[in-house]
Amino acid sequence: MMKLRITMALLPGFIVSACEKQHPTPSVPTATAPQPEPVVVENPTFSRDIAPIIFSECSSCHRPGESAPFALLDYEDVSKRGEQIIEVIDSGYMPPWLPKPQARAFADARHLSEQQKETVERWVNQGMVEGDPANLPVPPTWTEGWQLGEPDLVVDLPAGFVLAAEGSDVFRSFVLPLDIDEDHYVRSVEIRPENPKIVHHGVILKDPAQIGRQRDAADPHPGYAGMQQPNLITSPDGQFVGWTPGKVPKEGAADMAWKLAPGTDLIAALHLLPSGKPEPLRLRVGLYFADRPPTRTPAMIELEIQTIDIAPGDSDYTISDTFTLPVDVNLIGIYPHAHYLGHEMHVTATTSAGQQIDLLHIDNWDFNWQDDYRYAEPVALAQGTTIQMRFTYDNSAENERNPNNPPERVTYGELSSNEMGSLWMQVIPRRAADLDRLRRVIAEKSAAQAIAGFQFALQLNPSDPEALSNLGAALSVEKKFTQARDHFEKALAVDPDNAAAHFNLGLLMLETGNPNDAKLHFEKTVAIDPTNAAAWSQLGHLALESQAQAQAVTFFKRSLESRKDVEAYYNVGVTYLAMNQPHDAIPFLETAARISPQDVLTQLNLGACHFNIEDWNSAESRFRNTTLLAPEFVPGHLNLGNALIKQQRIEEALESFKRAARLAPDNQQAWESVTAAQQLLDAR
Repeated sequence: MMKLRITMALLPGFIVSACEKQHPTPSVPTATAPQPEPVVVENPTFSRDIAPIIFSECSSCHRPGESAPFALLDYEDVSKRGEQIIEVIDSGYMPPWLPKPQARAFADARHLSEQQKETVERWVNQGMVEGDPANLPVPPTWTEGWQLGEPDLVVDLPAGFVLAAEGSDVFRSFVLPLDIDEDHYVRSVEIRPENPKIVHHGVILKDPAQIGRQRDAADPHPGYAGMQQPNLITSPDGQFVGWTPGKVPKEGAADMAWKLAPGTDLIAALHLLPSGKPEPLRLRVGLYFADRPPTRTPAMIELEIQTIDIAPGDSDYTISDTFTLPVDVNLIGIYPHAHYLGHEMHVTATTSAGQQIDLLHIDNWDFNWQDDYRYAEPVALAQGTTIQMRFTYDNSAENERNPNNPPERVTYGELSSNEMGSLWMQVIPRRAADLDRLRRVIAEKSAAQAIAGFQFALQLNPSDPEALSNLGAALSVEKKFTQARDHFEKALAVDPDNAAAHFNLGLLMLETGNPNDAKLHFEKTVAIDPTNAAAWSQLGHLALESQAQAQAVTFFKRSLESRKDVEAYYNVGVTYLAMNQPHDAIPFLETAARISPQDVLTQLNLGACHFNIEDWNSAESRFRNTTLLAPEFVPGHLNLGNALIKQQRIEEALESFKRAARLAPDNQQAWESVTAAQQLLDAR
């Protein structure tokens, strides 16, 4: 009647770069009618000709409380900066928009047409005439507070972190605990820094295993260093979720909402810029829920090179990566990423017939204005199409954005003093059944990229314990256990207190049939890091296998202290049930059922608890739930029949037993139950 479920923990040392995955969830936009091309005005005035351009393209950022350093809201604001405005629009620095125009246009593009630029330049050169105030358009207004309306849930960044007045850029992640007791589906996210001038950009990630809490606890200051995350902390279900200056929050598509389960934390990974004075960091995240689960689930394809090594003076260093689509997809959005040496980015798709489609071209990359881009219309890409990214970097003294003077060797890494080359593409399979296949191919490519990156890191520093442990974890996923063990042991030789290496080596020992050695490494893991929930859970399962049930409960409860997830509640509950303590088991299993009401085994074991305390009605209800959730689940029908027998409902019990026998003709217990019920019925 009771079945323990053992879930192998993932490998927390297996790092997949998430340095700056970001931005609001793209939704599929509706097409808009083409607008007429503006014409150059011979004698422009501010009121009639310039104000409409400034209001629509500049004022959303250039207003009090936003990220721009000054306001552009009226004639006085604009006229005193006329020459500066010409300079920044001629250079392309403003409005901040990097992609070149292309056939597959992006939604919400921020750029001025050549006619608009010439009109502004002519106005400045002609003396910046104000014109008739009666021609002035109605000044723009902005919604105060939440732009998408009052959120369903607001989460505040924990207080206490103060950004230093001086110094280099700060990359830091913060845990946002959630107070939810049931599944929600997030359709939109609005991110509101209260002091946006110090936030270069931010990313919101999901942390279902509460790994971020462990990192936060180990750091003496609020949050923890860096934006790169363990593989258990991920972008939400194939979504871009984040903030950049000038980004306007958009309503997401309810049918693409992403799941937020109880026990999940959010992580705000932030790139911060010192302002010249100490700045308390304040940020709020508003979550907007859909009223039903999604009907479409996107996937995120990542192209990345983790072996970047740019010699000083190299002005044309090039990387390239490809991905061939295993299924038909619609491409919704795209996000490129590099650091200060990035120069040109070109992304194309080549069909199996040889047709080339331009997806993105940036010929003057600027790290300070990185963004993600949604297509105005989804781009249909057929199975067999190969997507290629080609990035070039300039590490010469002529590169005005080069942070090193004279230039220095720059290699791959998370810090802005390192370099990265990544491209994320949000796609939706045109057939929902293809999603799992697409995810498998993406995972295979990510694993290969990670292995190459860890191997390169070890070329740079053969004694790097983190790289050794990470490579071991990646090789374990590939089932290359001998090589993996060698790397874990090398990591521990350098750093005997490396908790991730001990834990992953413990998992490897389990995989290779050495539970005693696995237990030793899990014990070392929790000795080093008492908050490691996954290690406590593994110790609990090993205790169960040794029939040490009371000890297993202790271990599972320690796991629950560190990570209040459904598996921890379930494990405590079923262990109590195995010890014939159903009253102790029920609260834990009820919590698990509330968090995950669709889980059949939780319902079955709850039914068993109630059956054992002779609460036949409650037992019937839980067993009936299993038959509704999984109509072909034989134990559900058998146990439902037993609960009905206890209530003298013999005819109904007989039908349940017959159903079990039809589903499993070789199940002797089912046929014996049918016979016993029929005999009871005949004896009436």
